[in-house]
Amino acid sequence: LDGNVTEEDRRILEKTREELRITPDTARRIEELLRHSGETEEADPQRASLFGVVAVRQGFITKVQLLEALGEQAEATRLGNEARLGDVLVQKNWMTAPQVEQVLEIQRFFRERNEATRLGQIAVRMGYLREADVQRCLDLQERIYAATASAPRIGDLLVREGFLTPEQR
Repeated sequence: LDGNVTEEDRRILEKTREELRITPDTARRIEELLRHSGETEEADPQRASLFGVVAVRQGFITKVQLLEALGEQAEATRLGNEARLGDVLVQKNWMTAPQVEQVLEIQRFFRERNEATRLGQIAVRMGYLREADVQRCLDLQERIYAATASAPRIGDLLVREGFLTPEQR
């Protein structure tokens, strides 16, 4: 994906902003999200795990569809209705419920991986293991996830691989 916002994205953003009467601040946030839709987890783990970014990166929706759905979500919020982005995308028939679940699973993996990285950093600082040990288990976790769409928690892997005792986890 091209991480830059194209002129077509801007044109649609402006049209959507006018049609839905979303605020310029909301339009700026949407443009910011589009700008980062091509980022990798390494570049910015927080942004890379956002629902819309994951959905675009997985090829479930286009940036234009994301933009329109974000506009509708913003309008619903402005009117006092909570609308989850996945629900908006399903209602528009741009994503299926199983695709939404897949995006949510990817988000959970990102969240757990970020937690695992913090756990590893703490264990290294405490002298329980080396950074290479943590990286080995993170790589193993990623391979397991790629093969099975689920993965054990990093603490369990560190114990299983003999880097930590159950008490240290």
